Amino acid sequence: MTTLATLVLLLAEAEANNAAPPQGGMGMGWEQLLLFFIAPLLILWLFVLRPQQRMAREQREQLSQLKKNDEVITAGGIIGTVVAIKEKAGGIAGDEDVVTIKLDGNTRMQVIRSSIAKVLKAEESKKEPESPPSK
Repeated sequence: MTTLATLVLLLAEAEANNAAPPQGGMGMGWEQLLLFFIAPLLILWLFVLRPQQRMAREQREQLSQLKKNDEVITAGGIIGTVVAIKEKAGGIAGDEDVVTIKLDGNTRMQVIRSSIAKVLKAEESKKEPESPPSK
């Protein structure tokens, strides 16, 4: 017989005799069962959900502090510099804020604030990249 069938027969016999089920290594205690379900959830929260929440909070802070001359990258990969911000623009954008960005030359584009994926502050974008030391 299989282990499951044996366990079912033992439980049925114990219930028929109105006795406690046999004590042994066959089943899990409630402490082990609780640990079996709680440990993976804790690991999931610690390594997946918590960092994701932190990144979302940092992005919300960046978007709330967005100002003119900040360099931005949209969710579609478009890179530009913020020229103007209209709070609660209305119209087709609804209650969203509309940000006008300058792409290249005189090309300007309007995007919804929530579609901005990354913000590089004006001071950081002006810095020259460090060149490797000469030999």
